[in-house]
Amino acid sequence: NPTNGKTCTIENEGSDLAGTGVNMTDAVAVLNIGKWNTFVAKVKHHEAGDNKFTYEHTFGSFKIEHELSRYFLEDKVELVDIPEEWHFDKNTNVLTFIPLLMLT
Repeated sequence: NPTNGKTCTIENEGSDLAGTGVNMTDAVAVLNIGKWNTFVAKVKHHEAGDNKFTYEHTFGSFKIEHELSRYFLEDKVELVDIPEEWHFDKNTNVLTFIPLLMLT
């Protein structure tokens, strides 16, 4: 089990992270990696076309249940792909969003 400050790799069976074609380095990972334990970490390294990424474990000592681990990624403009999704770039103050299509 990881200890604080250790770089960890997460890879889930059935994940189609590779299929996105997006380099997720610097995305925010919301990690449910220990049954009821949910943590947030910045993606330290990922390459487009790969189904795994690394993050720095800073969550203390607990047993990670790899077979039960789930995650989602956010805070990358490339992830905005359906109506009502949005991204705010803190460096440029640019808001990107996809509005609902209103038919009248």
